[in-house]
Amino acid sequence: MRKLLAGVRGQSPADIEALVDTVLALSTLAFELGENLAELDINPLLAR
Repeated sequence: MRKLLAGVRGQSPADIEALVDTVLALSTLAFELGENLAELDINPLLAR
């Protein structure tokens, strides 16, 4: 996965810091919602 995020086939590398921030924010949201959250789907999550 790291190679894909680093940029392959001429694509620019992903903003890994923004990706980490997003995952952490979603984790916090899920924790705060607790049992009120049945499921969470993010499709697609683009890391540009």
